[in-house]
Formats: sequence, structure tokens, C-alpha cells
Amino acid sequence: MAHSANNSALFNPKQFPEDQHFLIAYSGGADSTALLHFCAHHPELKHRIRAIHINHQLQSSADDWQQHCEHQCQLWHIPCVVECVTLSDDTENTARQARRQAFAQHLKSNETLLTGHHQQDQVETVLFRLFRGTGLKGLGGMQSESTLPDGQAIQRPMLSLSKKQITDYLNTHQLTWVEDPSNQSDRYSRNHIRNQI
Repeated sequence: MAHSANNSALFNPKQFPEDQHFLIAYSGGADSTALLHFCAHHPELKHRIRAIHINHQLQSSADDWQQHCEHQCQLWHIPCVVECVTLSDDTENTARQARRQAFAQHLKSNETLLTGHHQQDQVETVLFRLFRGTGLKGLGGMQSESTLPDGQAIQRPMLSLSKKQITDYLNTHQLTWVEDPSNQSDRYSRNHIRNQI
């Protein structure tokens, strides 16, 4: 059953120009599920969005996650593009670069990329950069608006939300999402920060 998203707004769509269209980065995880559901059910946004799912082909369940995302997009009547990437290794940086290349490839001239980053992601980013010895600029964390290397716009409309607010939204609307088991592995620096710090 499709639930209205108007009862628990994640952000104010009026922050965007009325003619702006969006490509939503949809991993199938909790945060991007909340973002896509909200946009798909908001009368001011639902006709202005597409979703993109990146299949990294790193996990045995990667194809199942892809099918989950395609199915959700069909249910919510959202066009979805899937990009399967082949990585030279399984590091965080290589996966991030592959995602960014795929986003840049599929973004149309009238589209902005939307991601589901939130407060906890912001804290993790600042700590991650601090441990890497970043300068003062890096300590500023992610911006609500930035650009890909090719100049295309990225916006993070949920950056001021807590993880609990997003979880509450998911539970309110009885949404399902996929869990990446690699998120529990402290082998990756960001996961170590999330799980141990």
C-alpha cells in the first residue's frame, strides 16, 4: 500500500525551483528509501524525479538488491535506471568514484542529483577527514549543495535530519529496505567510525 508522505515531511520542496528535476541516488538502503518514498508521494515532486541504482557487484545479494529497487520504483511509478559497475578493487574510494562516474553519465542537463545523507553521515565525514589529516576546509564536512567533478549539482536535502527521524519516517510508512552486511565490517574506515566511535 502506498502511504502519503505529507504527514511527516522530510524537507521542504519549496527550496527547489519549480522547474528543477531530480535524479535520486537509490541504493535500496534505509536513507535513500525514505528520500525516494517522500519524493515519489509528494505532489510537488513526484512528476519531477527519476531514480538511479548502482550495482557494485561486490555482494552475493547485489542482484537481489537491484531487483528490490526496481520493484519499488515500479510500485511508486518512478522511472529507474540501473548501472552495473565493475570495480578494480573493493575499497570505499574505488566504489565512490564509480558511483560518481555513473551519476555524471546519467544526469540530464535539467537534473540535480539528490542523496540521502543525514546528520550521522555528516559527523562520520568530519571524523573521517580529521583522521586523514584534512585541512580546515575538510573539517567543514559535507555541504547541502555541491557539485560532481563534471560540474553537475548535488543536493542533500536530509542533511539536517537525525537517523532517528529517518527511522521514524520509515516505520510510520511501513517501508522495507535492504541492509548491506558490509556496513558491519570495521575493515572500512567509515564503518569503523560508525560502529566503534
